[in-house]
Amino acid sequence: MKTVTMSVRVSAEDAAFIAGLDIPGASTPSDKLRSIIIEARERREGAQDFGDAVRRAEDLIQRGRSRVRDLEHRHRVHSELVSLTGDWLGEAAALLMTFPPEDHARSAKPAAAQEQRKELAELERRLADKLFALIESVLRLGVTRQCRCYDGNVVADRLGPSLEIARLIEAATTKAKEA
Repeated sequence: MKTVTMSVRVSAEDAAFIAGLDIPGASTPSDKLRSIIIEARERREGAQDFGDAVRRAEDLIQRGRSRVRDLEHRHRVHSELVSLTGDWLGEAAALLMTFPPEDHARSAKPAAAQEQRKELAELERRLADKLFALIESVLRLGVTRQCRCYDGNVVADRLGPSLEIARLIEAATTKAKEA
């Protein structure tokens, strides 16, 4: 591939930022700028597959998750709720990042429209699976009054409205079956 030499001027603050960046395989400012360009291009072009999308989504939230883990380690605490949410965010974002397949997203053909509706329904099912798995995991945290969270009552204290909604749904479902 042919390369082009570029010269850029950046502020001292930006130069210090680039110098301080830790990018695997990039040690010089030029290497780091090339890596930044590659990352920007990949972000613009989208994820290639679900695994790639999960890695990208996790990269976005990694800094915050690392800070949380560091603080948890320092204070000898852990929150299953925070951990579950972080895991869920990466996977849910990856589903959205990989939808729809690029070739289907732009087609305006009638056959493509039907295929797009099927893909939308599949996305909805997959997101529902992820969301309800998270809901079930959070509800499991409420099995006992104290859960493995910073505030052991954080889940139990909030279950009331959700349980009330579940009872209303169950009552409506029972009535519908009897009718």
